Amino acid sequence: MLEINVDVIPFGVKTLRRTIGHIKIARIKKDENNIGCYKVTISDDNGLLKTITIKNFDRSKGFWELLKEVINTL
Repeated sequence: MLEINVDVIPFGVKTLRRTIGHIKIARIKKDENNIGCYKVTISDDNGLLKTITIKNFDRSKGFWELLKEVINTL
């Protein structure tokens, strides 16, 4: 599972850090050809925005490509 937090750090003061977004990516299926399916939940500081499924993702592309695909669904 991958979890990505988006934090705001006002004026670079880490004690003022607060999370404004969160993405959780969980693999729900992998076949023998290194193809994966993922359940993705996306939320902001107001709550759940979206739940999606990414199907037939070629895992050899790496997590940055997976994250790009998730962001492109917004």
